Amino acid sequence: MATNQNVLLVLLTVSILLTAFAVAFTSYAVWSKPSGSASQATTVASETLAVVGTGKATGQFDQLVITVSAQAVNNTLVEGLQTIQNRVAAASKLFATTGLNVQTAVSPSLTLGTTYTEGATPEMQVEQSVTFTISNVSASDVNATEKAVGVVEESGLATLPEGTYSSTEVEVTYQYSPSLQNKLFLEAYNGAIQNATESADTIAAGEGLKVTGIVQISEVAPATYSEPASLLSLYALLGIEFPTQTVQVDVQVTFAVQSA
Repeated sequence: MATNQNVLLVLLTVSILLTAFAVAFTSYAVWSKPSGSASQATTVASETLAVVGTGKATGQFDQLVITVSAQAVNNTLVEGLQTIQNRVAAASKLFATTGLNVQTAVSPSLTLGTTYTEGATPEMQVEQSVTFTISNVSASDVNATEKAVGVVEESGLATLPEGTYSSTEVEVTYQYSPSLQNKLFLEAYNGAIQNATESADTIAAGEGLKVTGIVQISEVAPATYSEPASLLSLYALLGIEFPTQTVQVDVQVTFAVQSA
């Protein structure tokens, strides 16, 4: 009798455990079951229009660059370098009297040689590049080049035939200052965007669309700088107004468009 009671007790315990497990599993399944209702989002396709625009800006150079191949012949290297330094100092003092804004740079590299004169002791020839950058040059100052080269001649850094403004010893070039170059680039860049915008408006109108904004802007290629390089020596020789240079920028602008 006791055995039968034990069996019944075991069966009752197992039954209770199975019932509890079933309830727990059912609760878990209900809790984790996703909701039967789901909302559907409507997707609106956005349209874009990519147009390439070109912008240009033209300006006159505001810097003169005079590069001098300074030479000195002395008994020693130290004496030759001192001779060039003395002439550079003389040029700096002379430039100060002209009212020109000048920065001077002396190349650290040297070219050395030996000169022989009959009956004399060989001497050492020293050659060093000296660059004078004249900034804030006004196009109305038609004599700026002549004045600058005149200073170089007077300082003794180079001896040039009269009326010569470009030779193997002195080279005169023109360039933009970084600030002016940036200014003209931005002008050309903005002009390219404006050009692309006008084209996009025309294209969109023809398709029954309207431009609603700019999505992306990217440069098609690096900006190009054109200059009348073949005329530089002529400008310098005649002392006329400085030549002009054109900056061109090409950009691709992607516009957002929608039905008009």
